[in-house]
Amino acid sequence: NYYNPCSKGFRAASPMLRFGGPGGSCRDPSRYKKCWGLFDHVVNGKNYFNPNQTGGRIDFISFHHKGGGESLDILEATIATMDLIQQMHPQLASVPVYNDEGDPMVGWNKPEDWRADVRYAAIVVKILAQHQNLLSR
Repeated sequence: NYYNPCSKGFRAASPMLRFGGPGGSCRDPSRYKKCWGLFDHVVNGKNYFNPNQTGGRIDFISFHHKGGGESLDILEATIATMDLIQQMHPQLASVPVYNDEGDPMVGWNKPEDWRADVRYAAIVVKILAQHQNLLSR
C-alpha cells in the first residue's frame, strides 16, 4: 500500500497540498481495477499507519477521458464516470472531480490537420468551457 504513506508525506510536507487521483480512465470497474481499487481503499481500506482505521484521505478525484472525435464524447464520459463513482461509492459524492484530459480524439499521434493549427486550441477551450458549465450547476 503506497497510498497511505504518500498521503501522510504530502500532509507532513504541507497541509495545503491536495492529494487525490487516480488519473486513469476509470470506466468499467472490471477492466480498470486500479481506479476502482483506489476508491475502494479510500472508502473501506485499512490504513497502513493505523490498522484500526478504515478509509483514507482523498482531496479530489481525477480521471483521464479523451473523446472519440467529438468534444461531447468527453463530457458524456465524464458524466457517466461521475455517476458510476457516486453509485458505487456514495461517500465520495462530495469530493471534487475533474477530468485532466482535453483531447477530443484518442490517438494524439495520428496526423490530423486540425491538430497543427488554432482549431486544436479552440476545441480544447470548448471542452474546458463545457466542463466548467457542467460543474458549476
